[in-house]
Amino acid sequence: EDSPAGTTELYRLSMAGGEAEHWITLPFVLKTLKKLSDDVYAAVGLIDANDPDAYLDDGPARKRKQEEKKKERDYTVVDEIPYWHNGADFTNKQRNALFRIDLKNGLNIKRLTGPYTNVMSVETDGMTVYYTSETHERKQSRMCDVHAYHADTGRTTIIYSKKDHSIQNLFIMAGSLYCLASDMKEYGLGQLPHIAEIRNRKLRLITKPDRSFGNHVTVDVILGGGKSSAVCGNKWFTLITDDDHTAVWSFDGNMKHQVLFDEQGSIPFLDVCNDRIAFCRVTADHPAEIWEMGIS
Repeated sequence: EDSPAGTTELYRLSMAGGEAEHWITLPFVLKTLKKLSDDVYAAVGLIDANDPDAYLDDGPARKRKQEEKKKERDYTVVDEIPYWHNGADFTNKQRNALFRIDLKNGLNIKRLTGPYTNVMSVETDGMTVYYTSETHERKQSRMCDVHAYHADTGRTTIIYSKKDHSIQNLFIMAGSLYCLASDMKEYGLGQLPHIAEIRNRKLRLITKPDRSFGNHVTVDVILGGGKSSAVCGNKWFTLITDDDHTAVWSFDGNMKHQVLFDEQGSIPFLDVCNDRIAFCRVTADHPAEIWEMGIS
């Protein structure tokens, strides 16, 4: 049987092998899922700002709304900027919302952010969820707030709210919260960000390498992808675009970098576990492969 429109089916698969078993069905399109405890999860899911509580609809209500949308498929209402995203079609009034998922007594889901709030980067530390967001009804701002949702108390606190930087890629290392931050005053969206620490509702800019974070060497033979950075121990590992290829760098607690891998090709994603780093690599004369290397 097909899943209802706008839902996400999640399955569990044992690392020891065997068939996948159905776990839960989420009443929204899932973007990100983070485990906080055995019974509590944080999720980022897609909502329509005009109908933000559609995730509460039962089957008949979902079916009725789908039929109504079919009647309007000959036109699209555009009343905000941006209204289109490559690969996603029209995105007018679409927002990424933060949800709390409780599984202790069945499946209980609660939306934590407002209808017009768009959640971007998410990081967790125990029962705390840190996230960047911006709220708009007509024109999206490039500047972000940073909040912390405390799942044990249900409270949300403001971590940074000056709206003077674009803040991306939250990560936690050695108990401190870091991010990539750009004020975009010199080159707008093309400006290279600083690595910054967020502490006591202040943003401390640390260093700005003369390279682009992430992978910007595009290829058309990769479907989907994973993470562009990961923390392991007291080091942050990240992809770096260096001219015409992608490299792998690590940063220590003082944000001094070390080049771990620097050869021709595109690296769309990586991950780190224990003393090993794995990444996908594509070259001009070779298809995508998973590479593995030790962490020195």
